[in-house]
Amino acid sequence: MELWDALRTRRSIRKYKKDSVPDEKIEKVLEAARIAPSADNKQPWSFVVVRNKEKIRELGEATYPGSEFTGNAPAVIVACANPEACGVRQDGVKYFMVDIGIAFQQLILAAWELGLGTCWVADIQEDKIRKALDLPSQIIPIALTPLGYPDEKPSMTQRKGLADIVHSERW
Repeated sequence: MELWDALRTRRSIRKYKKDSVPDEKIEKVLEAARIAPSADNKQPWSFVVVRNKEKIRELGEATYPGSEFTGNAPAVIVACANPEACGVRQDGVKYFMVDIGIAFQQLILAAWELGLGTCWVADIQEDKIRKALDLPSQIIPIALTPLGYPDEKPSMTQRKGLADIVHSERW
């Protein structure tokens, strides 16, 4: 699949087939995240891959209403950050949220290219995710995605036009 095809056709998938995802495909999507750029090349990310059905159900319950479909996927990947190990802007702003965003987007596009569906879920209950995954105190769960073979074909959602979002030289 060409990059532009992936960018144009990727959809958030909320319904998955029960088929398990081969290790090779999971490793490939994780590799896509691993090679993502990050501020000062700090790479403040870690990913937790979950395949245990009970643990996946627990993660589904650790999202807010509307994202419980997460618990029905054959796998879930949780993106975590270490805010103390990230690049920092001169005014003190930490880049870990941007870095995770870039890495997770690369993971999601790689999954789509491999025929896998994902759905970026950031509306999570940190305490429940932390407990479910035994996260160290310095690690923050940022987002998660179910991962599996799509069992639906959502239509494209409306996007704003370039004229609505682009300014030239000044606002």
